[in-house]
Amino acid sequence: MTRAHAARNLQNSTSGTLAGAETTMWRAVILQAVRDAAVGDPAARAWLLRGGADFRDVCEYAGFDHGWVLRAAQKMQSDGWRRPTRPQ
Repeated sequence: MTRAHAARNLQNSTSGTLAGAETTMWRAVILQAVRDAAVGDPAARAWLLRGGADFRDVCEYAGFDHGWVLRAAQKMQSDGWRRPTRPQ
């Protein structure tokens, strides 16, 4: 099951009262990918830089603009995968 498929199942099975917790969970998914990318995980780097459908879905569920997250990942890559800074 892909992350996006799991997210859709979760989104369809929960009430609005869990929205804040769900957003926090999806933000943790992105944060973990950033941490994994920073320590050299090629799968995390590819997921962040490819910007595929699963990536876009996770960003949406996290309440982030996927373009902003992608720019942050590209900035990390250009900085040698150091801690990200806010893209302009």
